[in-house]
Amino acid sequence: RFQTEGENKVFPETGGARAVLKILEEELRKNDVKVFFNSRVGELLVKQGKVHAVKLGDGKIIPCDSVILATGGITYPSTGSSGDGQKLAEKAGHEITQLIPALAPLCAEQPFVASLEGLSMENIVIRINKSNGKKTIAGPGDIMFTKKGISGPLVLSLSGDVNGLLEKGESVYLELDLYPALSKEELDRALTEEAKKTAGKNMDNVLNKFLPKRLSSTIMFIAGIAEDKKINQLTRDERQRLSSIIKGLRLDIVKDRSPDNAMITRGGVSIKEINPRTMESRKVRGLYFAGEIMDIDADTGGFNLQAAFSTGDLAGSCAAV
Repeated sequence: RFQTEGENKVFPETGGARAVLKILEEELRKNDVKVFFNSRVGELLVKQGKVHAVKLGDGKIIPCDSVILATGGITYPSTGSSGDGQKLAEKAGHEITQLIPALAPLCAEQPFVASLEGLSMENIVIRINKSNGKKTIAGPGDIMFTKKGISGPLVLSLSGDVNGLLEKGESVYLELDLYPALSKEELDRALTEEAKKTAGKNMDNVLNKFLPKRLSSTIMFIAGIAEDKKINQLTRDERQRLSSIIKGLRLDIVKDRSPDNAMITRGGVSIKEINPRTMESRKVRGLYFAGEIMDIDADTGGFNLQAAFSTGDLAGSCAAV
């Protein structure tokens, strides 16, 4: 059984992917599908522009009239999704667009993120700053700090674009608006009012009204202000510095060298070379594609699974004719 959440995102009621796997396994048994375990495909054998056999890594040849490549991207290599399918397609004459980890956490240079690991925040706005000076604003959405950076639904949705920029050699930094309910000027005035009302209180206690305690301590540290400093002792420059950091906490994003942390892959077999009505290759007759091996990707919430299921169903139906 499944449940639909915000923005029409569909998830198993169990909250785990094993429920989906169980359905697929049941369908394999129901249709008497023969599965070759631990059998790496070494080559697609093509003759006169048509696939006629698959050659396994051990040299065994399996004759066939059609082949569906559905090997996924480069994420989760332990499952066999290691990019081999793209190599097979490339050898058969297909263009492979750049493979980039997507729906992934982002790593930051700043060491302070480790102290915030596990902290979740709602309705955060993120500004993506590119090396050419252009900015993209995303959110509001939910984020979570990790040991090396940030994750969460909003970050996962941005990660493909951000990783794409990093792959091109561009520098990228994010600015997290940690309190989007107020503008920078309004936040500064709010802090001023708090100074009048709670003159004898320490700054960390005052900031806790706006931010989680752990984050308040980090913000104070970044601003170079002692946590036990009284709010009425705060200078105008210090107050404005705090407002600036809260409204734009900077994270310099660096490449995550391991694709294992990504949910999906952006890039793959160029869809220009695939017939969308049949999923058959426009270059090799009898060769079909399904799922993430192609240059298609979507947001979280079952959309990538739906793309895999739909293209798989179409490819299977057409290949069987």
